[in-house]
This record gives sequence, C-alpha cells and structure tokens, in this order.
Amino acid sequence: MTTVALLNPWPQPGIVTAAGAAGCRIVMLDAEHGVVTPEHVHALVLEGRACGVSVWVRAPGHDPAVLAAYLDRGVDGIVAPRVSTAGQAEAIVQAVRYPPRGRRGIGPTPDNAYFLTGTPAQYLSAVRERVRLFVQIEDPEGARNAAAIAAVDGVDGVLIGPLDLSTGMGLAGRTGDPEVQRAIAEVAAAVRSQGKQVSLPVGPSGRSPVPVDIALGYLPELLFHAVRDFAAAAEG
Repeated sequence: MTTVALLNPWPQPGIVTAAGAAGCRIVMLDAEHGVVTPEHVHALVLEGRACGVSVWVRAPGHDPAVLAAYLDRGVDGIVAPRVSTAGQAEAIVQAVRYPPRGRRGIGPTPDNAYFLTGTPAQYLSAVRERVRLFVQIEDPEGARNAAAIAAVDGVDGVLIGPLDLSTGMGLAGRTGDPEVQRAIAEVAAAVRSQGKQVSLPVGPSGRSPVPVDIALGYLPELLFHAVRDFAAAAEG
C-alpha cells in the first residue's frame, strides 16, 4: 500500500494537522529548498504526534551536526539530498544512527524529554525502531550506483529526484522525456532489488510512472491547483 506524503517548505503551524486530516501520513519539512530550520521543528513534531502524522525533514546537506539537530528535536525521518555513492550513504548512516551501527552522540534532548520520563536505554530502543532514513538519488552518478547505495545497511529507502536527474542528463526539466523515465524506472528497480523502499514526487494527479511506497506531493503545487480550481468555480 502506498503511503501519502507531503513535501512542505513552510514551518507554519496548522499545516501538519490539515495534511493529516486530508489523508497524508507523512509531512516532510523541506530544509533544503524551503525555509525550515531546526528551531521550527519540535513544535511541528508535537503537532504531528497529536494528529497521527509522522514528521520528517529533508535536510540541507550531509553535515552530521545539522542532521543531529533535527533528530534531537524529534523528527521521525531524515531525507538526505544529493547522494551519489555508497560511501556518501554510509557516512550519512554513521551520522544518523546510534552505536553500534552509527556514531550519533546521545544526550538529553527535546526528543527524549531530557531523560526525565524514561531511561537512555528505553529511548535508544524506541528511537532505533522509529527513525527512518531515506537518501535522495538525483544525478546520473547516483542513478548508476543506485543498487550499491540502497544496499547500505541503515538506509531504509530512496527518494528519486526527477528534476535534478533530468538536468544532470542534459534534459533540464524534461522529467517526462522517455530517457528520464527510463532512468527513474531503472533506479526504482535497483532500489527494490535490495529490499528497500522507493519514493517519488508525484503531481496533483497522484499518479506515478513506477510503483512507489511513498508518493510525495509538493504543497505549493497542490495549493496552487486547489486555489485555482476554487477561483474558477467561484467566478462561475
């Protein structure tokens, strides 16, 4: 079954609740191209927990300190952009996962209520089950290495980035081009061959050219179409 997710570049309260009421199970806060910072996140995580929505962050990069800042505020998932090699994926796993798999430091944080309501051992057990890690493949090198990237232990899935992928292929923005569509299908197949999940941005139609585990809608685009349709209907 496909999980519906929303890519949200805005940190305003209420969006997570509205997305959950509309059927989205994941809201991915966009810290790569949006205006989301670590200071915004904890309140939105609490909003998500109140309405049954998992709050993830697409990070601005691979910096371990930045990844830890989002994780310490309680996000349920990290999407790391611009991953082209298995080595990069391994470094991200090391930053996101606690020992023994990774090297993330443990301490009192908002995510664990500063260890005031449970022990470090209880927190570690829960967070290892909860936090998901996706990496984003969005260039030809990453596409060629898709199976090796997906095979890295600690990576749960791959988000395919058609716009950057098409640009790297010399077909900027032509995401529907048969060559780009073929590359997307090949990446998806390589990821699935490693038993990992596939996510892909989809337009307002909700249709994907390949089977996906997480269908990702972009909030500004969906809002534009909804408001345009409302305006057209209201004007008669």
